[in-house]
Amino acid sequence: MKEFTQAVEHLDKRMEQTNKLLFWLLGVVIVGGIAFIVALIFLLAYNA
Repeated sequence: MKEFTQAVEHLDKRMEQTNKLLFWLLGVVIVGGIAFIVALIFLLAYNA
């Protein structure tokens, strides 16, 4: 039973690291997308 608990805790830590990485990547994609859209709007407004 103790081994099982340790295995679950280890898996939980691995999942936590993976979730943090995915969350960070998602944040980068969202910020990058917003920055791209804003830059595009500024370029269109500047050229108009």
